[in-house]
Amino acid sequence: MKNHLMILSLICLVSFTSVMEAQQPNILLIISDDLNTRIGPYMEIDKHTPNLDRLASEGIRFSRTYCQYPVCGPSRASLMSGLYPETTKILRNNDQPGSYRVENPSLANHPSMAGFFRERGYYTARVSKIYHMGVPGGIERGEPGGD
Repeated sequence: MKNHLMILSLICLVSFTSVMEAQQPNILLIISDDLNTRIGPYMEIDKHTPNLDRLASEGIRFSRTYCQYPVCGPSRASLMSGLYPETTKILRNNDQPGSYRVENPSLANHPSMAGFFRERGYYTARVSKIYHMGVPGGIERGEPGGD
């Protein structure tokens, strides 16, 4: 009897874990330079950008977001780290490669947004730039350690 209970408990645990994994939502974060309200889901014109419109209707669309800093590099580092620009120490745009971890070594173990999702089983990758101060290694391929 004990063996049957143990096997039944194990089956329930595996089934519950599989259900939990199946319920994890897909997340697609689209960030654009100089985006204004004259695009797809933000316009009153229907069928201008059908794929963006569909994504917006089936997901979450941010219509009230705010910039953390008046310059893009600090603002992006703030978004990706979840920290204020004064904490990341990125307060200007420059051409030096690196990330907030280079500017503020005390944040060496602070996860980025991508790192946070990767630690929870998500595949993370990027297209183009999100870090204005250099692209951390491996992010374009979703490798461990890439931001």
